[in-house]
Amino acid sequence: MSDEKSLEQQKREAAEKAKELAKKRLAEKQAAAKQTEVTESEAESNDSNAADAKELAKKKAAAAAKAKAAALAKQKAAEQSADNKEMSERSVDDDKELAKKKAAEETTEESVKIPAMQRMLDNPFLLLFIGVAMPTVFYVLWGVMEIATIPVAQ
Repeated sequence: MSDEKSLEQQKREAAEKAKELAKKRLAEKQAAAKQTEVTESEAESNDSNAADAKELAKKKAAAAAKAKAAALAKQKAAEQSADNKEMSERSVDDDKELAKKKAAEETTEESVKIPAMQRMLDNPFLLLFIGVAMPTVFYVLWGVMEIATIPVAQ
């Protein structure tokens, strides 16, 4: 029983020590929070003056950026209008040249006709068919002639 009591006493003592440590930590955190509040309020007063200066600088920078953007937009618009004029002139010239080339190609295609024999010899499938069909026809005719020349038996 003395062991059980001593265990219970040790547990109680450990719990009391843990409570005391927790209270100390809580007190330290609260003290640190108070210090940060004080320093934040001081920083806010300093920041408000600095913030006003920063805001003024930001407004000036924004106004300068807007002016620069407007100038760039005007410059780009002028360049685009000049480019559009050049492109329209180029496209008209290109269209004329293309029409001339097409007309020249059509006249050359119409005036030059490929002979029939050349078209036949350029077709490999036609040549294959002729190469198979001609010997077949000749051998069949030769066979028919041979049969026709055999004398009739009496």
